Amino acid sequence: MTTAEYLKPQPRVSHDTAPYWEALREHKLSLPKCNKCGKVSFPPRPFCPLCFDTDITYTEMSGKGTVHTFSVVYQNRAPGFAEEVPYVVGYVTLDEGPQMMSNIIGIDPAEVRIGQRVEVYFDDVTPNLTLPKFKVVQ
Repeated sequence: MTTAEYLKPQPRVSHDTAPYWEALREHKLSLPKCNKCGKVSFPPRPFCPLCFDTDITYTEMSGKGTVHTFSVVYQNRAPGFAEEVPYVVGYVTLDEGPQMMSNIIGIDPAEVRIGQRVEVYFDDVTPNLTLPKFKVVQ
């Protein structure tokens, strides 16, 4: 798929979030972990949201988690989204603690349930952009 074919909005990569996006391109889920208090956080930021320390290290996560909550989208007329309805947008609680909002894919939307186990799937949507999505683990 080329960038011209990908119609959805693309994230802005900043100095503070570049390690996150670079790891995704390598098919790794890496999040900032505070070296002072140990909190792993999402979204990526240059400081710990718990103790505000700036000594953080990007750490690879297992990519496994649980569906915390979700919504099935049946209508979206925006380019790039309209062709995919219905689709699931969910909050996934990673085993390491943080919650991420993303799509839950590879399952009939009517079959998604709170509490289901999921694992990360790396969707290479353009040559320079990989998005983390989640698949239900059967």
